[in-house]
Amino acid sequence: MNMYGLLFLLGLAALPCVLSSSMGHEVNLDGLNIQGEKWRSEGGNVRLPRQPLHPGANMTTPELIEAMGYPAEIHYVTTDDGYILEIHRIPHGKAGPMEGPQKVAFLHHPLLGSSADWVMNTQEEALGHTTSRSARNLWAANGRQSIFS
Repeated sequence: MNMYGLLFLLGLAALPCVLSSSMGHEVNLDGLNIQGEKWRSEGGNVRLPRQPLHPGANMTTPELIEAMGYPAEIHYVTTDDGYILEIHRIPHGKAGPMEGPQKVAFLHHPLLGSSADWVMNTQEEALGHTTSRSARNLWAANGRQSIFS
């Protein structure tokens, strides 16, 4: 039997569990401990443990950048058809402007993202912060689907 056949059989073995839980049978999850959090049920509804929000969940990209100690600028670009895009810039690192020509880095987020994607993590992990330290002049664009456009 190949791997796909085995996976198919395992899927069939799990089917009765799925059907029985979806056909009105009660499943008691009280006291189930997942990742250090206990689940509880109230009136048949399962209450999942609350996860803490990211510290920057309610911040804009410039606020996130400034919270890490970097300077932030907001620029607006108008397309040929009149659409206004907001672009964010980190002009230099924490040490201040450098003398002479600076390297430039341009980052554009993936589909359904925003410029905040590049600065959301810690300074050591976020590509926007690590790039601004080495390139010294970082531009982070936003597409039309972004919350900043």
